Amino acid sequence: MRQFLAPRSVALVGVSSRPSTLSAVLLNNLKEGGYRGGIHLVNPNVETIAGLPCYPRVGDLPEGIDFALLMVPARETEEALAQCAERGIRRVQVIAAGFREAGEEGGQREERVAALARQRGVRLIGPNSMGLMNLDPAVALNATFSPAPPRAGSAAFITQSGALGVAVLSIAARWRLGFSQFVSLGNETDVTAAELLQYCAAQPSTRVVMLYMESLGRGRELLAAGRRLAGEKPLVLLLSGRTVAGAAAAASHTGAISTRPGMAEGIFRRAGFLVVDSLEQMLELGVGFSLGRVPSSSARSFALLTNAGGPGVLATDEAVSAGMRLAQLQPETTEQLQACAPRGASVRNPVDLLPVGDDATYLCCAEKLLSDAGVEQLLVIKVSPPLGSAGPGLLDGLAALGEKYNKPVLVSLPMSQRNPEWQAARDIPAFWFPEAAARASVALTRYAELRQRMARRSGTGIPACAGGTQAGMPVPPAADELFGLLAAYGICSPPFARVNTPAEALAFAEQVGFPVALKTLDPEIVHKTEAGGVVLDIGGPEPLARAFAGIPSVARHGALIQKFVRGQHREVLAGFLRDPRLGPLLAFGLGGIAVEVLGQVAYLALPAAPDEVEELIDSVPASVLLGPWRGKPPADRARLVEVLLRLGQIGLDHPEIQAIEVNPLLAATASEESLAVDVRAVLRGGN
Repeated sequence: MRQFLAPRSVALVGVSSRPSTLSAVLLNNLKEGGYRGGIHLVNPNVETIAGLPCYPRVGDLPEGIDFALLMVPARETEEALAQCAERGIRRVQVIAAGFREAGEEGGQREERVAALARQRGVRLIGPNSMGLMNLDPAVALNATFSPAPPRAGSAAFITQSGALGVAVLSIAARWRLGFSQFVSLGNETDVTAAELLQYCAAQPSTRVVMLYMESLGRGRELLAAGRRLAGEKPLVLLLSGRTVAGAAAAASHTGAISTRPGMAEGIFRRAGFLVVDSLEQMLELGVGFSLGRVPSSSARSFALLTNAGGPGVLATDEAVSAGMRLAQLQPETTEQLQACAPRGASVRNPVDLLPVGDDATYLCCAEKLLSDAGVEQLLVIKVSPPLGSAGPGLLDGLAALGEKYNKPVLVSLPMSQRNPEWQAARDIPAFWFPEAAARASVALTRYAELRQRMARRSGTGIPACAGGTQAGMPVPPAADELFGLLAAYGICSPPFARVNTPAEALAFAEQVGFPVALKTLDPEIVHKTEAGGVVLDIGGPEPLARAFAGIPSVARHGALIQKFVRGQHREVLAGFLRDPRLGPLLAFGLGGIAVEVLGQVAYLALPAAPDEVEELIDSVPASVLLGPWRGKPPADRARLVEVLLRLGQIGLDHPEIQAIEVNPLLAATASEESLAVDVRAVLRGGN
């Protein structure tokens, strides 16, 4: 990746002499940005462009060029790429559109370009890209056609959408958000977001990495990279295509097939990414992490210093609703605030200085608040007073206090961008809206807690199964036989049998004792209850005979009879899914027929550690039912985590399994045993 983002020399292949073209804008950005390497142009029709000589062919370029941007039309890309490979240029970015996103013909063209790059040892970013940047002063590379001059800073941004990249660069200048690296990934034909994430996160100039993804064709790689890197740098992720309509729009844009809408956010969140819902939130967190101070540990206790009650209330509501709390100030802090604050000011938390509070008052009160051991973060709101704006020293002073006390300080300045205070803001996260400052404060806290959890994490896997690995055990398709596979991995089930006649059913019931349950074994029936294929709590021979006669397809497939279990169990769903883009996943949700109504199922990438499975369980709102309620003892969460890990291991050990679902799984209390009551598997190429 270094040759892409820190090249010693760059070739622009197909650059135009017409100033109104995108390639001319890119050349101008490269020159005006102060790029410190050599710039070489290829255009057979003119001798010079912008004072630089043009070479007629790629083969005429000097040796030793690290990186080429291909700005030729899509139909000429293959030839230009072959010429670059022949000349020894091994890093190429394709700017042109007209590939996979344009339909079948474009998709075939993209496949040929990718195959050629692999054959010739060329790494390729794009196609359908807008360039890249590395604003490290030692490189000063702006190889994009963005019309907005970039601001140097410490946020890296990787985007699949070039147009969104242009928009972000335009907005960022007004948000005081500066960039260390920027890459327009395009169709992700070769170089992946995961590779670029690895590079950007390793750069000392980068404090936060932001990603915008429309498709997850390489999602498994990205998940793995996030799990490795999230403890080192905050990774802010915006996923589009969260709805069916949005996924279809994303597919038409990048030409890629999206994964199941709404499914990926939780998976990436549990892998360590800070997943946001909007472009605005992504930029807020970019500002917060690139200019703010990440606390060393959880910092949910905050103080609020303001000169206007309304914005203070909005910020407080936003923070507290996300799990923050107003700090209880020490008595001596309150006394010190009274000495600093103007008469009539409220020195409880939030501290309201009224419109007469000047810079000196703000800084005096801020120091008293930050010196209080119970204050872990400080939010400052300043609405310009009607008598005119104060000088620009407030923000510098607040930044110095944050450094002195090693605590996050975030500021909201609901004022014009042209205000001198806003323009003077440097090493402190400042926002227009009070809610934005509060959201950034919450994100700093959540990331600090995430980093602590990841530092404590000690590997993945399940407790050893009796008898060792079962990876070679065949996977039977029939539900009754699948219970044997579960048992081999230590997942128990109630006593059961496959029966073909009422007499066999009665013999089993008399052996294990009533009550029992009967279920259809028809593989075509997925929703057994709706089809009349499940009869529970059968208490005697006559009800059993009637139930057997009513089971669908019993003459052809027989029926499954089980001991009916009574107890304090909770019904949950446990599953394994092999997603084509995100890889093997563990599923958990509310079980029984309620899963179809509530849809509360969450997913976790495998392999996973026990604490990650705990987080998976907690992410399902209905998991509160696992606790004690209405006289019922709580479910044994440690045993539930173990069962989920064992089920995930079954899927990992058996690549022929596309999906396996236990529903319901009876999650045990401390005095009971967790039991798989029903199980279904989907094998690759079959049911």
